[in-house]
Amino acid sequence: MKLNYEKFYYYSFLIFAFSLPLSRASLSLFSILLPLIWVIEGNFKNKISIIKKNKILFTLLLFYLWTAISIFWSENKTEAIDNILQMRYFLLPIIMATSLKNKHINQMITTFLVAMFISIIVAYGIIFDIWHYHNVPSYDACPFMVHMEYSVFLAFASVLSLERILSSRYSKNEKVLYIIFFILVTGNLFLQAGRTGQVAYLFALISIFFIHFKFNIKGTILSILILLSLFSSGYFISSSFRNILVDKTYRNIDKMVEQKNFDSSFGVRVAYGISTCNIMKNDITSLLFGEGVGDYIIATRQELDRHIEKYEALHFRIKFMRDCHPHNQFFAIQLQTGIIGLFLLFLLLYYILTKKYANQEIQYMAILFIIVYFMGSMAEPLFFKQFSLALVSFFIGIFALAKTKNS
Repeated sequence: MKLNYEKFYYYSFLIFAFSLPLSRASLSLFSILLPLIWVIEGNFKNKISIIKKNKILFTLLLFYLWTAISIFWSENKTEAIDNILQMRYFLLPIIMATSLKNKHINQMITTFLVAMFISIIVAYGIIFDIWHYHNVPSYDACPFMVHMEYSVFLAFASVLSLERILSSRYSKNEKVLYIIFFILVTGNLFLQAGRTGQVAYLFALISIFFIHFKFNIKGTILSILILLSLFSSGYFISSSFRNILVDKTYRNIDKMVEQKNFDSSFGVRVAYGISTCNIMKNDITSLLFGEGVGDYIIATRQELDRHIEKYEALHFRIKFMRDCHPHNQFFAIQLQTGIIGLFLLFLLLYYILTKKYANQEIQYMAILFIIVYFMGSMAEPLFFKQFSLALVSFFIGIFALAKTKNS
């Protein structure tokens, strides 16, 4: 019996979308199975033609290949190979856009939101001590992933649901369901300990109202009122939001500016920026090509050792920084693949943002995706985490697959 490849890809990506916030094992399985079936299917002439014509796919492939090539100037080959294998999720957008049709997009996004609803219900059960799940604490109820990743998922799911509420494409009954989902997901976001998604959400929320109401008085006033109500509600209702996002961030910044003390969660991210800039400014080769996909930790460690007294005077978290990744996606890519890698990433984001999508909902979604991804990446390298890497790859595939106005 001959395999119906289109149906196989369609149902596989539906399961993948459902697995995004729920299952590491399923994500890993499909990240291996889908490329294998894609190769077995053949028809490479047509697939290569699609990739060459699609700016998003072509740029993504260049970025992945450039990252893989940097293994040749990496000292730590084991770490380099691990990183390249982890980034295999970037093959999925290529498979999606060369194997599925535009009509499948809405079902895949809805499936993702259904899965998010399930994860949110599980999280609320943990928060209110209705049930327990794998020793996850009620004060940090992230049932399937770490709070940083989960906050990014929640932020994106919230703005996606709000976008559907404001859209004219959905019926009143559908909008009632999305309103309920929006309240649940937004409440969960502000009960979480992850600042990353909360900050990304606030920026995305501002963008939604300017997208729909433009830069007029009504839109501006509405945006300010809703932001103030959300911010004040989060501050007075959620101790997590109040203590972590507001009070702790303020103390971290004050400590860094007034005392020149970088010994804080916010300060260590700035410290990584300082050390990364110092590595690059003294070596034009490192600036252009990076240290190699596996050597971002080695490069930071060597820089800290060279100027240990200066960094200790600024209270850098030396021990932590010697053994951990840069807590910023863009610093990490600069260290790994240099300005060339960073340029390819920004070019990819530019093509996603500027593509003339036939579906206005996808156009708005692309803007919100870029905002959430960009803000999330400022606090954590999302490509280093399985769930967030899978999420980013999935939606890059959506944007690559989506029709343009002229197609």
